[in-house]
Amino acid sequence: MRATGRQQGIATLGVSLGILLMITLGAIYTGQVVLRGQQVVNNEYRAAKATLAAEAGLEWGLAQLSDGAFVRTVIVDTNSQDGLVDSNTFQAPAGLLPADVGFNLTFSNPTVGNLKLLNLTAVGCADGCSPCTSACPIRRTSRMQAQLSSSLFPAPLRSAITVKNQVTLILNAKVTNLYSNQPANDRTVWSGGSASYSNGAGTVGADGTHNTASNDPTTKANDTSLSSATVDQFFKMFFDGTPAEIQPTLTNITCGANCNSQLAGVTGQALWINSNLVLSGANTIGSPTSPVILITNQDCQLTDSNVIYGVLYCRNLTGTGTATKVTTVYGGIIVQNNYNASKVPDVVYDPAVMNRLVSLFGGSMGSGVTRVPGGWRDFP
Repeated sequence: MRATGRQQGIATLGVSLGILLMITLGAIYTGQVVLRGQQVVNNEYRAAKATLAAEAGLEWGLAQLSDGAFVRTVIVDTNSQDGLVDSNTFQAPAGLLPADVGFNLTFSNPTVGNLKLLNLTAVGCADGCSPCTSACPIRRTSRMQAQLSSSLFPAPLRSAITVKNQVTLILNAKVTNLYSNQPANDRTVWSGGSASYSNGAGTVGADGTHNTASNDPTTKANDTSLSSATVDQFFKMFFDGTPAEIQPTLTNITCGANCNSQLAGVTGQALWINSNLVLSGANTIGSPTSPVILITNQDCQLTDSNVIYGVLYCRNLTGTGTATKVTTVYGGIIVQNNYNASKVPDVVYDPAVMNRLVSLFGGSMGSGVTRVPGGWRDFP
């Protein structure tokens, strides 16, 4: 009986140990499943954060493309002039994202020579890996395409007056440059033909120095890059398109004997004038904060005491005035053929007016960038 009892006890103990072992193994397995599940959740969470960081990079890049200054600085082909956007990588600005995530963003163009259709590629990183590089273990990449719209006036003029052929200033007609720190490549007068000043006419620097010699250092004459250009090429030096491309995008007006009634008091507009641009009297057109762009493929005739803030583009320009009546242009004048000024106009290159023109009409026109439909894709 005792042997049988001991045998039963041993059997019971064996069964109990077996059950305990099974329970232990089950608990270990369950723990492993839970741990692996938690790891999967954590990985998915970190991957989601990296994906959101990448998409934040795309949104940041899209916003930058709405800034004309950014476009003119970054979306350029200067390194090798191979028709491709210069290589640049942008990291997430400090404070834009939580400290444990980041992104890097690059711009490229899929079509050689077309810098308006752009690929944006953003790589998002998580787990505090900064800067976001290929060494970061948790990365996600998002891509999209964006289309820049054409701008009217992409950059400030390089000179107060720019003339494809000849410049003639007589009888105290002046061209003033208020740019106190003028870049070396910029000029007060820039012409493809000769530049002649006589009878007190000439240029005036920001320091007030009056230069009456046509070979003064702020005048660049006989530049073949201007004189040899076609009309379309010359126009595109200043505007983002040919005359045929730009004209339909602007408000078109036609003047009668003069443009006084149509233009007096106009501010902050870009107009295409389908006639000679004749101004007489004492009209004020534009303002320092709301300058204008006036384009005509015919001639400009300026007389009397007009004040214009902005840029004029003319086929030819003639100006006549008196000792007491002088038209002044604060901004710049572009002439497709010849510029002849007798007393008027006085042209004042004002950097503040130029910068305001670019702000109003330049870069991407403030909001001229759109996401190409279907161009957003996320990759693990």
